[in-house]
Amino acid sequence: MKCPRCVRRLRPDAASCICGWSSDTSTTSRPAVVVDYGAIERERASYARWVEVGSPTAEQSIAKIRAILKKPKPTPRQHWENVLKNPNAPWLAQEYAKAALRRNAEILDREPGSDDELVQVSKYAA
Repeated sequence: MKCPRCVRRLRPDAASCICGWSSDTSTTSRPAVVVDYGAIERERASYARWVEVGSPTAEQSIAKIRAILKKPKPTPRQHWENVLKNPNAPWLAQEYAKAALRRNAEILDREPGSDDELVQVSKYAA
Protein backbone atom coordinates (compact mmCIF):
# COMPACT_ATOMS: atom_id res chain seq x y z
CA MET A 1 0.00 0.00 0.00
CA LYS A 2 1.39 3.41 -0.99
CA CYS A 3 0.52 6.89 0.15
CA PRO A 4 -1.22 8.76 -2.69
CA ARG A 5 0.51 12.06 -1.79
CA CYS A 6 4.15 11.14 -1.17
CA VAL A 7 4.26 7.60 -2.66
CA ARG A 8 5.83 6.09 0.49
CA ARG A 9 5.22 2.44 1.18
CA LEU A 10 2.88 1.93 4.11
CA ARG A 11 2.22 -1.05 6.24
CA PRO A 12 -0.93 -2.90 5.21
CA ASP A 13 -2.70 -1.95 8.44
CA ALA A 14 -1.73 1.75 8.25
CA ALA A 15 -4.60 4.21 8.11
CA SER A 16 -2.60 7.25 7.02
CA CYS A 17 0.91 8.46 6.21
CA ILE A 18 3.23 10.80 8.08
CA CYS A 19 2.88 13.43 5.36
CA GLY A 20 -0.73 14.00 6.39
CA TRP A 21 0.08 14.47 10.06
CA SER A 22 -0.37 18.04 11.22
CA SER A 23 2.68 19.21 13.15
CA ASP A 24 1.25 22.54 14.32
CA THR A 25 -1.51 21.06 16.45
CA SER A 26 -0.97 20.15 20.06
CA THR A 27 -2.59 16.75 19.82
CA THR A 28 -0.71 13.64 20.82
CA SER A 29 -1.82 11.65 17.82
CA ARG A 30 0.88 9.64 16.12
CA PRO A 31 1.39 9.04 12.42
CA ALA A 32 1.18 5.62 10.88
CA VAL A 33 4.42 3.66 10.77
CA VAL A 34 6.22 4.07 7.46
CA VAL A 35 8.43 1.20 6.42
CA ASP A 36 11.10 1.89 3.83
CA TYR A 37 11.82 -1.60 2.58
CA GLY A 38 14.52 -0.34 0.21
CA ALA A 39 16.50 1.11 3.10
CA ILE A 40 16.19 -2.15 5.01
CA GLU A 41 17.52 -4.12 2.04
CA ARG A 42 20.40 -1.66 1.49
CA GLU A 43 21.34 -1.93 5.15
CA ARG A 44 21.27 -5.73 5.05
CA ALA A 45 23.43 -5.78 1.92
CA SER A 46 26.02 -3.38 3.35
CA TYR A 47 26.13 -5.35 6.59
CA ALA A 48 26.63 -8.59 4.65
CA ARG A 49 29.57 -7.01 2.78
CA TRP A 50 31.03 -5.73 6.06
CA VAL A 51 30.73 -9.07 7.85
CA GLU A 52 32.55 -11.17 5.28
CA VAL A 53 35.11 -12.69 7.63
CA GLY A 54 36.72 -14.89 5.03
CA SER A 55 37.57 -12.03 2.66
CA PRO A 56 41.25 -11.24 2.08
CA THR A 57 40.88 -7.64 3.29
CA ALA A 58 39.32 -8.81 6.54
CA GLU A 59 42.12 -11.32 7.10
CA GLN A 60 44.74 -8.63 6.42
CA SER A 61 43.07 -6.26 8.87
CA ILE A 62 42.89 -8.93 11.55
CA ALA A 63 46.59 -9.73 11.00
CA LYS A 64 47.50 -6.03 11.39
CA ILE A 65 45.48 -5.78 14.60
CA ARG A 66 47.15 -8.89 16.03
CA ALA A 67 50.61 -7.52 15.14
CA ILE A 68 49.81 -4.25 16.94
CA LEU A 69 48.55 -6.11 20.01
CA LYS A 70 51.73 -8.24 20.19
CA LYS A 71 53.94 -5.14 20.51
CA PRO A 72 54.92 -4.26 24.08
CA LYS A 73 53.03 -1.34 25.55
CA PRO A 74 55.27 1.70 26.20
CA THR A 75 55.52 3.23 29.63
CA PRO A 76 54.05 6.73 30.04
CA ARG A 77 57.58 8.19 30.08
CA GLN A 78 58.45 6.45 26.79
CA HIS A 79 55.19 7.65 25.27
CA TRP A 80 55.87 11.31 26.11
CA GLU A 81 59.48 11.03 24.94
CA ASN A 82 58.23 9.68 21.61
CA VAL A 83 55.79 12.60 21.36
CA LEU A 84 58.69 15.03 21.81
CA LYS A 85 60.76 13.20 19.17
CA ASN A 86 57.94 13.44 16.63
CA PRO A 87 58.41 16.62 14.55
CA ASN A 88 54.81 16.45 13.29
CA ALA A 89 53.24 16.41 16.74
CA PRO A 90 50.89 19.34 17.40
CA TRP A 91 52.06 22.18 19.61
CA LEU A 92 49.66 21.27 22.41
CA ALA A 93 50.82 17.63 22.45
CA GLN A 94 54.42 18.80 22.83
CA GLU A 95 53.43 21.10 25.70
CA TYR A 96 51.66 18.22 27.43
CA ALA A 97 54.73 16.01 26.90
CA LYS A 98 57.07 18.62 28.41
CA ALA A 99 54.80 19.10 31.43
CA ALA A 100 54.42 15.34 31.96
CA LEU A 101 58.17 14.73 31.73
CA ARG A 102 58.87 17.61 34.13
CA ARG A 103 56.36 16.19 36.61
CA ASN A 104 57.84 12.73 36.18
CA ALA A 105 61.39 14.04 36.78
CA GLU A 106 60.26 15.74 40.01
CA ILE A 107 58.71 12.52 41.22
CA LEU A 108 61.81 10.46 40.32
CA ASP A 109 64.18 12.96 42.02
CA ARG A 110 62.58 12.48 45.42
CA GLU A 111 64.06 10.08 47.92
CA PRO A 112 61.92 7.73 49.98
CA GLY A 113 60.84 9.54 53.15
CA SER A 114 61.73 13.00 51.79
CA ASP A 115 58.10 14.08 52.04
CA ASP A 116 57.88 13.30 55.75
CA GLU A 117 59.03 16.76 56.87
CA LEU A 118 56.42 18.40 54.64
CA VAL A 119 53.54 16.93 56.62
CA GLN A 120 51.98 19.69 58.67
CA VAL A 121 50.33 18.91 61.96
CA SER A 122 47.10 20.75 62.54
CA LYS A 123 47.19 23.29 65.36
CA TYR A 124 43.94 21.75 66.61
CA ALA A 125 45.44 18.26 66.97
CA ALA A 126 45.83 17.15 70.57
